[in-house]
Amino acid sequence: QPTNPAPTKGGGGAETGESFAQFFPHFLWVVRDFGLQLCDEGGATITSKQYLERALTPTQGFSETAEVKNKIRRMLLAFFPDRDCVTLKRPVEDESMLQELDSVEWSDLRPEF
Repeated sequence: QPTNPAPTKGGGGAETGESFAQFFPHFLWVVRDFGLQLCDEGGATITSKQYLERALTPTQGFSETAEVKNKIRRMLLAFFPDRDCVTLKRPVEDESMLQELDSVEWSDLRPEF
């Protein structure tokens, strides 16, 4: 049992998650096997953090799928005001080597990895 529980909003108001953010750690999204070019619509280079922020932008539409995805985005934004993203390239190009990474020599790994 926690000795100092996190405060909740009284009076039955809607909880946005912002009051809990102070109790949550920083959010680090590690994207494995990343193969996209980090650039915006105009072709300018963006950072992996900017990529994350763009991924958290709500999608348009009112379908159930869009609503569920947007709810997750809102929660991540509210609970984790401090967030970052790191992208990792595939360790090797050869598909067969991916199945046996534990036995691959360090020299066979891609330099970007």
